[in-house]
Amino acid sequence: MDDFQVSASDVQSIIKQEIRAENAPTSGSFSYSGGSPQIVFRFGAMESSLLRSSTLRFNGKLKILRPDGVTLVNNQNLKGGGLFDCHLDERVGVPSLIDSIQISNNLGQSIESVRHYPRMLSTLKPSMKDFTDFVVGEDLATSNEVSSSLLVNQQVDFSIPLECGLLQSLQLFSVSQLGDGMTITLLLSPDSNVLQGANASQCTYQLSDVSITCDQILFKPEVAARLNRSMSGQIVYDAYQSLFSTITSSDSTQQFTLNTAQTLSVFHNFIESSHINNYAQKSLQPQPLQRAVGQEAVIKEISYIKEGALFPYDSSLKVETQSTQRNPLTPVQMAALDSIEPDYYGRPRQIDQLLTLPSKADAQDKRLYASPISQNVTTCSRVQNFALGVAFDRVSEQGIDMRQKSYACRIQSDLTGGLNSAMFTFVRARTLLQYSPQGVMVQS
Repeated sequence: MDDFQVSASDVQSIIKQEIRAENAPTSGSFSYSGGSPQIVFRFGAMESSLLRSSTLRFNGKLKILRPDGVTLVNNQNLKGGGLFDCHLDERVGVPSLIDSIQISNNLGQSIESVRHYPRMLSTLKPSMKDFTDFVVGEDLATSNEVSSSLLVNQQVDFSIPLECGLLQSLQLFSVSQLGDGMTITLLLSPDSNVLQGANASQCTYQLSDVSITCDQILFKPEVAARLNRSMSGQIVYDAYQSLFSTITSSDSTQQFTLNTAQTLSVFHNFIESSHINNYAQKSLQPQPLQRAVGQEAVIKEISYIKEGALFPYDSSLKVETQSTQRNPLTPVQMAALDSIEPDYYGRPRQIDQLLTLPSKADAQDKRLYASPISQNVTTCSRVQNFALGVAFDRVSEQGIDMRQKSYACRIQSDLTGGLNSAMFTFVRARTLLQYSPQGVMVQS
């Protein structure tokens, strides 16, 4: 809030709020396959107080069940009696269960919408995390398939942040001033896009005992009265929009009209189209472009373009030699990492994490490797966290005006057209949420 200043001495108390889903099914469990894919949390007005966004967490219990709907899976045959293999993506974890997030006020006005949420996190999380984050495994993602799979052999509790702009803004804001309160709606992902493993197609996931928790800060009476009189204001945060396209040729130019006034960066990740919603594949793994099944394409040149001219680089990024030799595409990947703003999570960026994941021998560099949770596994599969991307304004960090202007990414490679690659595009823009007695207005 830009027009209401408080200090620690103004605080009367901090309440630990817990909001339960208002649409809980009679079975008590939410699941995509069970016909209850939407979870709705409604915050009341919370007058005379502020919500601390950095403390907001989505909580619940997760079960991955066999075809009988009762028996839990048996990854790595840990329980004996025979392997039954089904688990979550090892680098995204529980957040992969959420397909999209919608935030609105209780008057029905939209505030923020995040689509393709797991695909976004499949690039952001490995790029922003170091080894210690994965060891903690609060979201059941350890960076290693074996250790992550062992975590879901039983019903397991989770508590995760919702990674969207308003809720990651690290700000205090008044829920009542958004418009009679706030509603957070989570749409769950299809089982086929979440579950992995040899027996995944026979399994389902269920969420139960779900809630959102957060800190509500209550102020002393004189400060609360001043807060209630502050009926207008604004909140500034960075938010992502998502776009989808397909690459089918060796010289592909993907063009978009972004319509954002303060555009900070864009990044793209890729996956073979046939791998989406496919139990037999890792649907959330960002892949390098594929020339044929199991054969990585050679990338020759990447160009970022604004209104028909190269921007922000005045030349294309030529990487054919590195790509042919299967070396890291350093110029391309440095640009992509630069597009991921550290303030979004409040963590430093690690350039190594957009390169191939190293072995455990590289532990001193705090890179991603196998979690010690599984002591019989010493290395992580060497999988690239491949992405393209570019930051538009690294000087002022205010972004550039892309309203009614075109942005394009040209990819020149040796693709033959045999395989189609899905391209997910995520645009990060500075967003202004203005609130008043008349309602809210969002500008990006």
